[in-house]
Formats: sequence, structure tokens, C-alpha cells
Amino acid sequence: MANTIPPCVLTPDDLTRMGLLEDDIENIRHMVGMGHYIPRGRWGFRNYFAAGGSQIAEMARLENNGLVERGGTRDSSTYFRATSEGCRVIGMCGASIRRALGGDA
Repeated sequence: MANTIPPCVLTPDDLTRMGLLEDDIENIRHMVGMGHYIPRGRWGFRNYFAAGGSQIAEMARLENNGLVERGGTRDSSTYFRATSEGCRVIGMCGASIRRALGGDA
């Protein structure tokens, strides 16, 4: 059975004001393993996104708004992880946020 993904807490106007696209929000969901095909209890066990090429500019938009933080680089990829604010924006609950942040939420 497919999971229902919670809506983004930002309105389309908020996204526009912040210079973000709906695809940027989908990148955060992907980063933390939030999807219809992933059991809700597993959301947050993963929290990284290996960005390369044009994806780095997409991640920079999220970073500038405090929704992700830049990690290290390896080969031609730069790694990013969701912040607690990024997790809240995509509608994650407290337990999932704690998992995503390694208990630091």
C-alpha cells in the first residue's frame, strides 16, 4: 500500500518569495527517503544527497534558505543533508526528524 506524502508547509507564494521551485522540495523528500514506496517508519533513515553538475545550483537555493547544509565533496559530487527546518517544511514528524538528524533534533 502506498504512503500518503504530507504536503509541503510552504505555499506557492512562499516558494516564489524564497526563490524555490516545487522540484527543490522534492529533492529534500528524496534526500531523507520520503516516498510513496518507502514505509513511513523508514523516513529519515537516510539523509544525504550527492549533487553534481546543475544539481549543485539547485541545492544552493535550498542552502541559502536554511533547508539543507553542505557537506563534503567526493569525486565530482558535493553532498548535502536536510536541516531540521528542511525536514519540517516537507511535513516530517518529530520521530522522522530525529532519525534524519541522528537524534540532534
